[in-house]
Amino acid sequence: MPNEEDLFHELSFYTLAHSNQAYFIHQHIVDAFAVQHANESTKTIKLVYGLLGLCLYLEHGFTGKEVQNVHVFLSKDKSNWPQLLLPKSKVNFSVGEILKVKEGKERDAAIRKWCETIWKNHRQNHAAITEWLVTRKVLSPS
Repeated sequence: MPNEEDLFHELSFYTLAHSNQAYFIHQHIVDAFAVQHANESTKTIKLVYGLLGLCLYLEHGFTGKEVQNVHVFLSKDKSNWPQLLLPKSKVNFSVGEILKVKEGKERDAAIRKWCETIWKNHRQNHAAITEWLVTRKVLSPS
């Protein structure tokens, strides 16, 4: 039976071969997977970048390519990471659930739903991530 990482790699084949490469949906699954599987030993950069990717995608309509460009832009400055908290409960979700969904619009919608679930589970970090993106001039102050 494949484990979560194996299932993630299988989903990656789908997203990397996606017909809309300008959109780059692959970035969203990378961010969601990283955040969902974060724990006390996860590097801060991995959790921050995953959360900022989900924030930009879900709250500000960024494409995966735009999120990837922000990651590159921010990689030059590794100082003053936001203080983040891991949620008290984990999201009980397997990538295998997405792989069962028909390829195309249905699977893409399932990927978005997964991202939304992970982002909502980290609501305690939303303000810190948004503030950090504003101080890095990725987002404008509201």
